[in-house]
Amino acid sequence: MYLVRPGSVLARTAAEMLDRHADAGGTCPACGHVAPCPAFDAARAVADAVEPHHPRHALDPALSA
Repeated sequence: MYLVRPGSVLARTAAEMLDRHADAGGTCPACGHVAPCPAFDAARAVADAVEPHHPRHALDPALSA
């Protein structure tokens, strides 16, 4: 079951967190923790809950916001 709509603020923020806290050779470049850091793990959990792209989202922009 997917709980987060693609394109939502939560989904976009999680994607930004994944980029910012990506593993850079064993250390998180954003916070300095051992990778994967807690922020990356939390963002990954949200990203895993994002509904895959569905054609109906392309037809109705209100569903993607």
